[in-house]
Amino acid sequence: MLTAEVPIKTICKAVIFQLKELNEISSNSNQKPLNDIVSKIHKQKQTYVIVIGESVDRKHMSIYGYDKKTTPHFDNLKNELYVFKNVRSAFSCTTESVKNALKIENDNCKNIINFLKDAGFKVFWFSNQGKCHLMDNQVEKIAKLTNNYRCISGSTVYFSDKFDGQLLGCLNEALNDKTSDKKVIFLHFIGSHTPLNDRYPKEFDVFKLPNLFNYAWKACAVCYFDNSILYTDYVLKCAIEMLKKKCDCACLLYFSDHGQDIYDTEESKIFREISDDSPHLYEIPLIIWVSKKYKLLNKDFIQNWNMEKEYVIDKLAYSIADLIRLSHPIIVKENSIFR
Repeated sequence: MLTAEVPIKTICKAVIFQLKELNEISSNSNQKPLNDIVSKIHKQKQTYVIVIGESVDRKHMSIYGYDKKTTPHFDNLKNELYVFKNVRSAFSCTTESVKNALKIENDNCKNIINFLKDAGFKVFWFSNQGKCHLMDNQVEKIAKLTNNYRCISGSTVYFSDKFDGQLLGCLNEALNDKTSDKKVIFLHFIGSHTPLNDRYPKEFDVFKLPNLFNYAWKACAVCYFDNSILYTDYVLKCAIEMLKKKCDCACLLYFSDHGQDIYDTEESKIFREISDDSPHLYEIPLIIWVSKKYKLLNKDFIQNWNMEKEYVIDKLAYSIADLIRLSHPIIVKENSIFR
């Protein structure tokens, strides 16, 4: 709805900018391939799973010290995980965050998808995000640059009506694909996006309010949020188990596009409105699992990882290339979380 606070001129400028961005992403597929990418483990069969979470504040994860057991599977796997403690999102919305996380700031290769394909990887993208019918949003445009893109969320325009666990079938399909020995598989979760109580099956309705507090809206929202994280932890555990069973040299990287303020700040408690300054919108998880074979092949590389490093995910494309052990002049090593 147009109001006096939102002039038509401003809306037109925003639409023009959006169309320009979409056109730029589409033009990337026509760029000349890079042919001088170097792989440090090129002789190995390799599988990498990049899981893009949604709206997760890491302070609600027990693997990060939360007092509720919201990540029991990650807690059990903690000796196999690399948990980065000081990672932030640059933006508080999905489109801007994911678009910039996958961007390579170089005219020859605008995003990590093209780069991975040029390096000889078959790239998959399976999404449980809501679909946009009127025009593709920027993340979907990037996803469609992959070799295999699929959205499982059905006909819902804004919000998915599926659970993220259904992406495991897509993951299994990609792992069984025989057309390439080198794969990167993106899984885009709906995660903890509102409405929170629609994000997990009934069996994950674990955290509940006592009857006395059934109408406490903040406490209720926290229970829904924690249950959604509990379910995400389960889905990620299943994905890791699949990699252990089917792949020798493999990694899984999980991060959230941005966080979420569940009425944590004073402003949101009083007015039920979230300020863009809320730290809960930006403090996100970044967790990596690696297989024994990957660890053996990259021993010196891994031992230098700093779990305390402060990092913003608008440079994540460089970290993904680094994790996959790919180098090229456009991949600035200093932009990687591992350096």
